[in-house]
Amino acid sequence: MVYATGMLYLAYGSNMSQPRIEARIGPCVRVGVAAIDGCRLAFHKRGKDGSGKCDAHLTGSGADRLYGVVFGVDEHQARTLDGFEGPGYYRRYFRTEMPQGPRFAYAYVAYDWDTDGSLIPYDWYHQFVLTGAIAGGVPASHIEMISKVKPQRDLDIDRRQKNAEILAGEREDSL
Repeated sequence: MVYATGMLYLAYGSNMSQPRIEARIGPCVRVGVAAIDGCRLAFHKRGKDGSGKCDAHLTGSGADRLYGVVFGVDEHQARTLDGFEGPGYYRRYFRTEMPQGPRFAYAYVAYDWDTDGSLIPYDWYHQFVLTGAIAGGVPASHIEMISKVKPQRDLDIDRRQKNAEILAGEREDSL
């Protein structure tokens, strides 16, 4: 589905955080919240840093529903985001349910070969996901599910500091 700026992208992980996504692809328009049926949020995607990243895990079960924040992005931004997401994900278009009605949006889905159920997200990554979900307005039940995930502390001080600075933009915007 084409949006005024190009297409709709459904972020369900750290990219729900507007400072995070804009640090990656520049200014983009937050369109709203959407849900995808037959998917659930999993922190089992193998990150380049060895930690767990989010995945729109395809279950096919009507009992599973994944929520995310939808952004309008142009083709250049989408290609740039492809580079950040890396080779372990592929773009998939979904029919989403939004308050404005059904819309088609793309999301990144992890290849099965790049997932591991024993992975744990880093604390700063988990915080991007949680604060992005809150600021983006996803349902409270989804926020509660995210908050129950127990992250691990990232021992790489430089990486932790860099991401804390980006995250501070989310906190300032949310106050």
